[in-house]
Amino acid sequence: MSTKHQVHNLIILDESGSMRSIKSAIIEGFNEIVETVKGIEKQFPEQEHFISLVTFNGLGQKTLLWKEHVGKIDLIDGNTCWAFTYIGADHDVEKTAQSLSITNTITFQKNKAGTNIMFAKERVGRHIHSQRIRDNVDTDKNFYEDLDKT
Repeated sequence: MSTKHQVHNLIILDESGSMRSIKSAIIEGFNEIVETVKGIEKQFPEQEHFISLVTFNGLGQKTLLWKEHVGKIDLIDGNTCWAFTYIGADHDVEKTAQSLSITNTITFQKNKAGTNIMFAKERVGRHIHSQRIRDNVDTDKNFYEDLDKT
């Protein structure tokens, strides 16, 4: 029995805020790569293809896939992506979050009552975010924004 030739495909994606305007195109491109690699593996049965996916932004890098066989990889959509919240006290939270391309922010008073309010607000915000996902509503909007008006 012959051993299949292993091909490892490494994809590195920039997920910083500067890429937000082309997010849909990036997702489409990633899915096209996965479909292409699946097709190539079928065309060349003596080969076995694997994909690794690493993303990076101002906060660092994340390994989302590591040496996954291409046959096990599902396509992604816009709702697959990570929601980030910048929570802070004693500084310009909005400005700092914006510099990191994070739209969800909570500013709180650095005391016991302020901390309790912040965690309660965070729980409600997560619920709102989940409702938006379920209702297929834009999840890029700050999901704490409506809470700030109350």
